[in-house]
Amino acid sequence: MRSKQRVVVWIISILLLAFVAGCRKKVPVSAMAPPSPSPSKAQVAPRSKAPTISEFIVEPSTIVWGQSVALRWGVNDASDIEINQGIGAVSSVGDRRVLPNKATTYTLLAKGPGGTAMASATVSVTGVPPSPPATLGTRQAVKTQDALWALGFLQYFFLGR
Repeated sequence: MRSKQRVVVWIISILLLAFVAGCRKKVPVSAMAPPSPSPSKAQVAPRSKAPTISEFIVEPSTIVWGQSVALRWGVNDASDIEINQGIGAVSSVGDRRVLPNKATTYTLLAKGPGGTAMASATVSVTGVPPSPPATLGTRQAVKTQDALWALGFLQYFFLGR
């Protein structure tokens, strides 16, 4: 009998909760927020422009070993601009003199909110770098030093006494 009473109390409690929840103050239709626009009418945020590289050149494009070249560039709509080969971050417009010792390709990378752009410029180097000066080997240097000492000794002995 007690279990029947518990079930009845639970059912009455649930019905009472449902009744109380439905008795709240009704909001008039005019005070409600306007419906959100349909997806087809929603405005799409304008897309950011991709960076553009207006110029990236190396002048002259062919040099003789030991000469320098000028890199020149111009970039629009980019937040980060860098050139490889040890040059690093650069401004959106500029130029720089470099001294390549062999054929080199320089790559400019421009990054922005709208994407990435890349351009390359190559310089050719002709001629051969001068060979390093000849050095005496260790044995040769010791022999030369001994010969100079002997010459000095002979000069002192015969001439300078």
